[in-house]
Amino acid sequence: MSKDAHSTKLPDDLAQCHALIDELLSSLRQQELEKARLLARVQHLLRQMYGRSAEKIDPAQLLLFAAEAMAAVEAEAPPTEVLEPELEAAPKKKGHGRKKPPVELPHLPIEYPVPESEKVCAECGAAKKRIGQKVTEQLEYAPSSLFVIDHIQPVFACPCCQEGVTVAPKPAQPIAKGLPGPGLLAQVVVSKYADHLPLYRQEDIFGRHGVELSRKTMCDWVLASAKILEPVVELMKARTLDSKVIHTDDTPVNVRGPGGNYQGRFWVYVGDGHHPYTVSLLSHR
Repeated sequence: MSKDAHSTKLPDDLAQCHALIDELLSSLRQQELEKARLLARVQHLLRQMYGRSAEKIDPAQLLLFAAEAMAAVEAEAPPTEVLEPELEAAPKKKGHGRKKPPVELPHLPIEYPVPESEKVCAECGAAKKRIGQKVTEQLEYAPSSLFVIDHIQPVFACPCCQEGVTVAPKPAQPIAKGLPGPGLLAQVVVSKYADHLPLYRQEDIFGRHGVELSRKTMCDWVLASAKILEPVVELMKARTLDSKVIHTDDTPVNVRGPGGNYQGRFWVYVGDGHHPYTVSLLSHR
């Protein structure tokens, strides 16, 4: 008989058999425990790859799955079936259908006539009656336009002595004796600071409308608008300073002044939720 055959021979002693069985069971438990750990780790990795991105598991918690698997083995439960990880359902995509225009926009109705030949029934020859209408909404855009306002101030005087001349008063204007109206000033300022359109680009835009406005002229308008808005800015600054918490930061800028160029700083103040204002001030050297 070979050596291998002698090594696999079972002992005849009952106690030795029990010891061998205990050793085999212990080895089996270790293998099942290692298998459970590996299975839990694979499931965790699959969840990270295909499951919810916010789902996080502490690696130490993987031992809980191993303990449950070990308890199942000791209770002689059938082996746990490996289930595929549940994939999160793909979020519903937003529809790409046409959205209706806002209801607050003005509507311009355009009605199309029905040809006279179509107003007669082809079956019996009777005249058709209108039973309804089909309305299709279309969003349209009218380019901004420039126009001239003629401020007419009647002048009265005495026809006898030619004295006592009276001129109808004209409302105060943003820039006294200036060319731009309030709407044009607002357009230049909003385009520059809200839409980030430099003045040289606005110069080209106005040129396409047939109006020549130099960037230097518009720069003077922006400066005049800043003077007009100073009371509003001061009020916003005062309310911002009433905030419990103020966020602020500065940005260095090169400033060209009467005495030469120097470096100034833009200070931006942001108020809290009860004072939702953002104020930017330029500090000189």
